[in-house]
Amino acid sequence: MDLIALLYKEAITVRRNLAPILLLVVLLPSAFALGTVVYQNTVPQDVPVAVVAEDDSTTEHDMQIVREGVRIFGEPREYERTEAAVDALTREQVYLVIEVPGGLDDPNATANFTVHADRGIVPFHEPSEVATDILNEELDALLAADVNARLERVGRDPSLSEYLVPTATMFFVVLYSLVFLPRQVRSERQVFDRLRTDSSLEAVLASKLIVWGLLLGVGIASIGLVTGYLGYSVAVFSPLVFGSVALSFVYLAATGLAVLFAMDCSESAIYVNFTIAGVTFAASSLFFPVGFFSSLRATIARLLPTHYSTVTMRSGMLKSVDPTLYLDYFGYMLVASIVALALLELSLVRYRRAA
Repeated sequence: MDLIALLYKEAITVRRNLAPILLLVVLLPSAFALGTVVYQNTVPQDVPVAVVAEDDSTTEHDMQIVREGVRIFGEPREYERTEAAVDALTREQVYLVIEVPGGLDDPNATANFTVHADRGIVPFHEPSEVATDILNEELDALLAADVNARLERVGRDPSLSEYLVPTATMFFVVLYSLVFLPRQVRSERQVFDRLRTDSSLEAVLASKLIVWGLLLGVGIASIGLVTGYLGYSVAVFSPLVFGSVALSFVYLAATGLAVLFAMDCSESAIYVNFTIAGVTFAASSLFFPVGFFSSLRATIARLLPTHYSTVTMRSGMLKSVDPTLYLDYFGYMLVASIVALALLELSLVRYRRAA
């Protein structure tokens, strides 16, 4: 067979598989490229920052001036109490807490600002120092009093390797739930074709979610054993971690299966799920703090349940915290799970009607 004939044969193959090929060579790389749009800056400019009065001597005018100074590098958010601001720091709602003293209009006084940062957010170590220096310079130019901003770190100080464990775990959970499980289900598509008109279709999928969910637990346990062997101080077996992993698996797996059955268990569905996984990695702030690069990325991340899963998982592994601080995050994940399961049921209804 000559080259022309071989090229013609390949062209026919491409035409027959046009949808998955377009997904692979157009949609998937485009999604990764679009993911870079959220990285608009290389220095933090939109990081959420808590601003709180140090005591009753701090006036609203003092707070207003400090908020203006903070806007140079972050997004100021006012809190009533330091304790509430530190809780927000622990929950990664903010990444700096600035205590504002009173007497900022007194030219003979020294205004001592305390800036709190969480040691557990390793990528933010150096930026927090830069932000404190910027705050010092900006407020010194704005205020009559001499300004002295001092950075205080709270929490334990994990290594970069330890910090990466929850990020890597979330990567694994996303790929396992969105790509591997639907691919495994698709390999049994002939069985599901016979079950199209059978009411046991939901029961079969429920059994798969249970079994593969338990196997995911084995994978998480393996991560815990390996990190323990490496000597990492990471609480992989924390209740926060298992709760986050369980709910993440439900909403991600249900989403992946909904796509699979909505597309009649076609190969294209796997590429779509892989694309969703890529967008999730790019947009959920799995590694850097929300707002580190842009307000756009912060907005997108806060819309995704995977962001709350990651924060909860990271806190469970790296911090000694009260689990009740994250009840609303678990609420977001639970709502996402219910919505994803509803979408899965709708896709099964469509799958049956297409029989």
